[in-house]
Amino acid sequence: MIFQTRNRYVVGLLASLLAAAAGLSAQRPFAHNRLEFSNRLLTDRDDVFPNQATAGGIQTGDALFKVLPAAILERHEDHRISGYRMAIAVQTGFQGLFPARVEVPSLQAYRTKEERLGSSVLGFKDYDVVDFTAPATGRFDPIQIDLPSPGSFTVQVELDPAAKDPKLQKLVPMSGLVGGKRAAAAIVLRGSPGQSSTFRFQPTAVMRPSYLERHIAPGRDSYSGSYEKAADTIRMYGMLGQPSPRGELYVSLLFDNPTLSLFGSSAGGHTTHSAETTMGPGAFDTDAAT
Repeated sequence: MIFQTRNRYVVGLLASLLAAAAGLSAQRPFAHNRLEFSNRLLTDRDDVFPNQATAGGIQTGDALFKVLPAAILERHEDHRISGYRMAIAVQTGFQGLFPARVEVPSLQAYRTKEERLGSSVLGFKDYDVVDFTAPATGRFDPIQIDLPSPGSFTVQVELDPAAKDPKLQKLVPMSGLVGGKRAAAAIVLRGSPGQSSTFRFQPTAVMRPSYLERHIAPGRDSYSGSYEKAADTIRMYGMLGQPSPRGELYVSLLFDNPTLSLFGSSAGGHTTHSAETTMGPGAFDTDAAT
């Protein structure tokens, strides 16, 4: 079953975050240009954090991440992050009542590194993965919201000069180059410890992926992955026990800078589906952002 993001949108999420503050109403609001790296369509698959599908729930430090490759992030100026966007849902099998209050995971950007992952049985592949030693931004704290019904919802959090919370009033800088060279970024999501998708009457947020991504050489086989803190282990989508990379984690950044998105059937699997060509380039490599 496929959900289109334009039909499933959290209404009123920003009401408490972007309320006008005294003396700030005359300031210019920031632009909120989305940089997409996924299809427009979402699937109803539950993408859970490490340990989230156990009774003990998420452990401290467990994370999911999505890599934005340098090829689509490159610009010869620093980035000015003005918000973020992700797709979530209440876990499948929830038997409680709606609206259901869930916690939108925290978000932080890191730089990436290349790592060879796999096994001698299934083979090894090179991936771009999160480098936890190289944070690129500070952390956006978790936010609690009420989801009105089952299904996929896109949650967009915007920074604004008129926000009541001082942490939401200013742009978040992120350097466009590292050591004079273009650099990728990994968007890292962390759920709160103890959250478990096995609870039938306690709602918890699960991530929702895009639908039917294509991975075209020289792009990587996957740009989404998980990190289990206790085992200090990164696993990419498509590896044994992980979700299929044909559904990449749906999470994107908003920029005050102008952004460039590609239009075309390369974005996904349905060349005749007009909605699918209105998002970003999908999971393949491109130098068009130079």
